[in-house]
Amino acid sequence: MEHQVQKETWMSGYILPAITAILFLSLCVVALYRYYQTAQVVGDQIIVDHVGQLEQIFKKIDATCQIIGFEHEKSYVDFLTVRSFVGSEVGAMNLAHAEKWEGPYLQDNPTIYEKQYLIVDTPKGYYLVPGDGVVLSNGKIIGKDLIFNRETNFEALLTDPSAPLMFEGKPLVALIKKK
Repeated sequence: MEHQVQKETWMSGYILPAITAILFLSLCVVALYRYYQTAQVVGDQIIVDHVGQLEQIFKKIDATCQIIGFEHEKSYVDFLTVRSFVGSEVGAMNLAHAEKWEGPYLQDNPTIYEKQYLIVDTPKGYYLVPGDGVVLSNGKIIGKDLIFNRETNFEALLTDPSAPLMFEGKPLVALIKKK
């Protein structure tokens, strides 16, 4: 009889800690999931802010220096910290009036999730987009689910407020110069 009492005590001694551990792990998983979701939404808000700021900078550059074009189909935005340069190209951007450059336009080139923003050359113009590998709050991954190249129809991707390149009615990309 004594042996059965000891067995029940031994079993009940492990049940409460096991239940506590399971509850703790469940709460940790829920907290991590909520943190991940919040981080994605905050990331989209940062993209909206960066795109708006960069759009204004590129319009200013075009107004003073006249953007002729970009060297690649997809060019990194890594030259806005340049104070001065020789020639007509700064980074991948070619300018008609490079002597009117008023840089640096920023102290640091903006990035999102350590990815640089890109300029995509399309027949309709040059579009500023988040860099390849950026995960949006809608789960789409730039460069994997949303592939940007010369054939991308950005207008179609931006027409609907629920489009993949919109966040709370604001675009995650910007046309910086029409062709």
